[in-house]
Amino acid sequence: MPPDNSDAFNKIKVKLYREIYGGNKDFLLPGRASKSFNAMRAATRRRPFENHHASNSLLSYWQAAIRQKDRAGAENVFVRRYNICKYMHLRMNPEKTTDDNKNRRGRKTETAAGCYFHIPFCARKCAYCQFLSFTFDEKTETRYANAVLMELRLFAERLSSAPPVDSIYFGGGTPGLIPAEHIAGIINECRRIFHVTADCEITLETNPGAVSLEKAADYRAAGVNRVSLGAQSFSDAELRAVGRIHSAAQIMESLAALAGAGFDNINLDLMLGLPFQNAESWRATLRAAAGCPVRHISVYMLELDERSPLAVQTAGGKPFLPGEDLVADLYLETINYLVSRGLYQYEISNFARTGSSSRHNMKYWRRIPVYGFGLGSHSFDGRFRYANVSEIENYCRRVESGRSPVDRSSEVAEKQALEETFFLGLRLAAGVDLREVADDFKDPAAGFLAGREKALEDFREKGLIDINSSRLRLTEKGMLLSNEVLELFI
Repeated sequence: MPPDNSDAFNKIKVKLYREIYGGNKDFLLPGRASKSFNAMRAATRRRPFENHHASNSLLSYWQAAIRQKDRAGAENVFVRRYNICKYMHLRMNPEKTTDDNKNRRGRKTETAAGCYFHIPFCARKCAYCQFLSFTFDEKTETRYANAVLMELRLFAERLSSAPPVDSIYFGGGTPGLIPAEHIAGIINECRRIFHVTADCEITLETNPGAVSLEKAADYRAAGVNRVSLGAQSFSDAELRAVGRIHSAAQIMESLAALAGAGFDNINLDLMLGLPFQNAESWRATLRAAAGCPVRHISVYMLELDERSPLAVQTAGGKPFLPGEDLVADLYLETINYLVSRGLYQYEISNFARTGSSSRHNMKYWRRIPVYGFGLGSHSFDGRFRYANVSEIENYCRRVESGRSPVDRSSEVAEKQALEETFFLGLRLAAGVDLREVADDFKDPAAGFLAGREKALEDFREKGLIDINSSRLRLTEKGMLLSNEVLELFI
């Protein structure tokens, strides 16, 4: 393992700041900027900036600012790019994991990580959609699939060892639209780069109508072993109202195709609060979903981005949306009904049969590292959160030229880690283990909760939380009003 060079790295940082603030005239010379940058690079011993966009863009912008004798511009570039550079330094020079580091970050990293791949293509964008997606184009998709493979290889060049991975997730968009050989290529590249466990959960999102028996069999052969099907509703009127292009009959046809291809780990996505939805139609959707051969059901409440077509329509009073009180009542009814059918709530929006919760999504709620690849994807490596660019041409050009697509990066400070532990962990039915938090964070955890004692007691009296010496969790009512509670930890 390479030596810990954090001190050397920080000394270079201080030196550069002094040059910026101190008015050193030599700093205005491009050659001096290059020397300073190379000194920073040398301090990492293994030169982690090599072939990384942080190196090239920082140096080029920096030199341009210097040529124009713009100290403020040079400083601004340095400040904006420094976190990305430091992130690459830490990735290439991993520190020995001390108890202090574990507790400071609040999540031990020996657990296997996950990989997320964003596939942004859809047959047609839905009226409520706020996700990063656009209409499928074969030429663009082929280029994009190759770019994702290139990003994986760029990532691999910076790994000192193969981290274990036990979940791979293809989200979108509609990943089920792209050829199975492209999915297979990405999975195979993951197996080459990571230590993919034998029982790795490999999930593919798709929509009814996009799945045939032949295509399902191809995905199965590629290594996919779990499918998430975007049913949303079993009412054709509700589906048409939000621009879905499938019918209730096609949901059943797609499930039959998946079963015929050997898939027995299937999730159905449902949406509560759709236009024209009422108690009767929602109960019919629930009965239909619970009667399907699925192990997992996700129930999301409709949230409208003000710029979406559906938001514009509903602002004028059409189409009709069910009232908030009705949606709240139906949500509570949904919990009891699905539990009665053997699907237990393990997260605010997710229900599963025993042993069938989403391994991948659990990583987000438990702050376990997930490496994101593709357009606009977000990652957490246990210390840093970082995100890729969200414009497809920019993304493809970056990786095709050997540059990282990372657009922004930030280190998770102790306070943020504590907030995330509660904000994310309270989404789970099991809640937050207070003893584990105390073990991870030591004294800061006690102070963090002490400052919220009165608010927590108020929530307990309102019936929104259960709390004792070892665990804090939301009640069923608290799940419904979760935002009210979760805001306490932001």
